Amino acid sequence: ISTLEKSLPFLNKQVCGAESAPCDTMCGGPGSRCSHCGGHSCPGSVSKAKQALEFAKEAEAKVEAKQKEAEELLKRVRDSTPFVVSAKRESDSALDMVSSTAQQANKTRQDLEHQIQEIHDFLNSERATPDDVRSLVEQVLNITIPFDEKQIQELAEKIREKVLQTQDIDKILEETRGNKTTAAALQA
Repeated sequence: ISTLEKSLPFLNKQVCGAESAPCDTMCGGPGSRCSHCGGHSCPGSVSKAKQALEFAKEAEAKVEAKQKEAEELLKRVRDSTPFVVSAKRESDSALDMVSSTAQQANKTRQDLEHQIQEIHDFLNSERATPDDVRSLVEQVLNITIPFDEKQIQELAEKIREKVLQTQDIDKILEETRGNKTTAAALQA
């Protein structure tokens, strides 16, 4: 027991924070003789345990607060998911519509460029002027046919009869083919 009593100040320092026996005025001591053990200014294991408990409680409160924040954030994310999906669907639809409109606009632009080119080509090509057309019309109107209507009908009837009387048309066409080629070459 005397060894134990000798080690009591060392134990008191380790447990309560002051090297005294049985009680220290500021840090107290172990056992029922002292009203307390440890305190804010006492570096013993009891004070450190109290501080650790306070830190643990504080950390637990912070973790609970963060857990509530995370749950609230998760709830907001889950609640907003349908809106995000709907917004994505609508944006995809809008993108498709814009792409289609852009394709139509590009096609319309290409068609217009083609039509402008055709108009340009037409305006730059050689063509008859109104005076040329008027002159040709006057020439056609001034042509006189040396036969009257009755004579033309008689000639048409004679031609019809000759065509009906003609035999071996294929042979005649074959024999005159060279003449036709020569005539076409002379005409060109």
